[in-house]
Amino acid sequence: MLGVGSASSIANVLYFILAIKGIKWASLGICTTGLFCVYVILQIVILKRDFKPYMFLQLAVSFIFGYFVSLSQKILAFLPDPANYAVQLLYLLICIVLSALGVVVYLCGELAPTPAEGLAQAIAVKTGWPLYRAKRALDISLMIISLAMSLLYFHGFVGIREGTIIAAVLIGTVMKPLMKIQEPLRKFCNTLNN
Repeated sequence: MLGVGSASSIANVLYFILAIKGIKWASLGICTTGLFCVYVILQIVILKRDFKPYMFLQLAVSFIFGYFVSLSQKILAFLPDPANYAVQLLYLLICIVLSALGVVVYLCGELAPTPAEGLAQAIAVKTGWPLYRAKRALDISLMIISLAMSLLYFHGFVGIREGTIIAAVLIGTVMKPLMKIQEPLRKFCNTLNN
């Protein structure tokens, strides 16, 4: 109830806009898939010749991720929302740490990232910034765009709350100390492959 993560915040606002317009086929999963495809296009624009063919796997990740967003909405609809604000904040902080750890681990494993993380990687490559800084800059930028969309259409904030802002700032920040586990994790994975 504290808002969505910044990587999905634009899709969330778009979902609410389309729902108000009566467009029922545009689920949150479909909006997320479309947005993630835009992120892949942005990577192509940013990286140009450095965009490798295997990076197109992110399109498959987009469709799978979008499907699971829609599926989880249906499956988890029966769960009650935590009424206590302190519990909501605790859940948010746990999700921030797990999200940051997840990004560090799967990028370390050189798996196809979600398009949002792929876009953060592209920004890091072209700017020379560390990944955690590029991730934080991207998350904050996406959050600002979604806030602007919400204000322009709804004249208020819909689907975006303080959790969106907190996550936008903290996920990249929490990634910084976690980046230290990448090299030992990479060595461990290499020993498993040998």
